[in-house]
Amino acid sequence: MISLKNSNTDPYFNLAFEEYVLKHLKTEEDVFYLWRNKKSVIIGRNQSPYNEVNLKYAHENNIPLIRRCSGGGAVYHDLGNINFTHITKHTKKYLNNYAYFLTPIISVLNNLGINAKFVEKSHVYVEDKKISGNAQSFYKDKMIHHGTILYNIDTENAKNVLSRNRRFKGKAVDSKRSEIINIKPLIKLDTTIESFMEYFLNELLMHDTSRLVKLTDHDYQKIENLKENKYQTVKWNYGKTNNITVKTDRFSMTIKKGVIDKTSILPSLLKGEECTYENLSNVLKEHKLKEEILTELFASQ
Repeated sequence: MISLKNSNTDPYFNLAFEEYVLKHLKTEEDVFYLWRNKKSVIIGRNQSPYNEVNLKYAHENNIPLIRRCSGGGAVYHDLGNINFTHITKHTKKYLNNYAYFLTPIISVLNNLGINAKFVEKSHVYVEDKKISGNAQSFYKDKMIHHGTILYNIDTENAKNVLSRNRRFKGKAVDSKRSEIINIKPLIKLDTTIESFMEYFLNELLMHDTSRLVKLTDHDYQKIENLKENKYQTVKWNYGKTNNITVKTDRFSMTIKKGVIDKTSILPSLLKGEECTYENLSNVLKEHKLKEEILTELFASQ
């Protein structure tokens, strides 16, 4: 197994980094690395941001929303969360085998005195609280397994931004909400998250530091291009959403691929606009119905 060093905390860059490594890093060995994101919400490939996220809260608290390449549910990231990525060519053998990838993770946690256990289909729990959610995807003959380890995240931010908006109706994968817990209070050693990550990686790689691989400047430029042309775009983050409708006491609206297709309120102003908080806030400007529309569309209920 080889590892990569990625100290970047830009969530747009890191999702692009992960996809690039999956598709373009040439190696016969498995790849494993740890990484962190600044505060952000990461939704599954087949999810609707309108259903899963309090987009008003996200905007007000500078929490960007980004769609990842794998399925599964929405998760909150910040610098108190540790992400891990495992890429392998053994797709036929291990695709959907979450226990295989999580067993070594759980073993390290157990050795630290944390009573972690695998819970079907894809989670790690301590007693009745989740500390890790996981998802998978594949590309040609390779697959990716990635997950979270809740070390010391802002649980209030996670709770507030991941509160579901039930006004929207449409076909999308819903997240299964679980009570969560951080592992930092469960560790008997007083350590920083950086020290914990170093220890964790060394344990998983059997202390073999020679397995560290570096990407080239050319690789990083390709990753930046992928970040800008995919992960930072409304087309990817909102436009991959199936057609959905929203009905309130005051108006109804149909959104197709992230764009307002039909609306019973201010059609001349809103039809054809990208349905994001940022864009509609700018379009509505000083309109007297601005706050009402933004709250009805983007705040959780």
